[in-house]
Order: sequence, then structure tokens, then C-alpha cells
Amino acid sequence: MFDANMAADFAARYAETIVGLLGVELVDFSADTLTAEMTVRQLALNSQGFLHGGVSPFVAETLASFGSLYPRRETHRVAGVSVSANHLRPARLGDRVTFLMRPHRCGGRLHVWSVEMRNSLGEPLSVAQVTVAVDSRKVDKKSSSPGTDSRVS
Repeated sequence: MFDANMAADFAARYAETIVGLLGVELVDFSADTLTAEMTVRQLALNSQGFLHGGVSPFVAETLASFGSLYPRRETHRVAGVSVSANHLRPARLGDRVTFLMRPHRCGGRLHVWSVEMRNSLGEPLSVAQVTVAVDSRKVDKKSSSPGTDSRVS
């Protein structure tokens, strides 16, 4: 499902977005997993100095949408339908966090993914489940090029 071009495509596609500002990078992939990392920056903190609770589900939805889009990026569009996240531990400024994404179902019009966020010790920080809608309507080439969002919504 995943291939060697993914990291470069991800970086180009999200460079000018919030994901790019957060510094999320794809770092590894296999036939059925995708791994991304980011360092917690000041702009991602809540008023108490912890990673804002909305960041992990936001990144989880972005990764799941990219995973659903990637093999079909020339012919399909995707949109997040549902995100459910549970926060288990806080992340702090400077922490390097890892997102491990696995598909539960990737076929038809709905894809379901799990995304775990872990700290550098491997401890779980957050777990999320994401549902993504896949639309096979003709994609406008201009909106599907790297650096733009080709989502349905």
C-alpha cells in the first residue's frame, strides 16, 4: 500500500499547511503501517504548557486522509468523516512524538484507521480512530497537485 515516494509527496503536499508548521514528517512505512514524527513546538501548546488536546486528533486525521488518498491521488479525493481520540499522557515542549498509523479497513468508500501517538520512551500519549470517506469523482488536476488539499470538503 505504501511506497518510497510517500515521504517526499507528504512533505510537498503539506509544506504550506498547519501540518507543515507543526513539523510533522513521515519517517517510515511498511506494507501496512505509516510512521510520522514531530517535535512539540510552542505553537502547539495549550495555556498550561502541554500539547494542545486538538493537535493529536488533527494530525491523526491528516495522516489517515493521506494514507487513504495516497495510492489513488490521481483519481480520488478523501475527507475525514469521524475522529475519536483518547489522551493518555501529556506531551511537553521539546518532546519528540511518534505517530504510528495502521489500517483497520481500506476498501470501498470508507476507510478506518488507528493512530497511536507515543513519546520517545515508547509510552502511549494518545490513541485515535479515524474514518475517511473516499470519493472517486473526477479530480481537478490543479487541486490534486502537491502543496494543495484534494479533499472532498
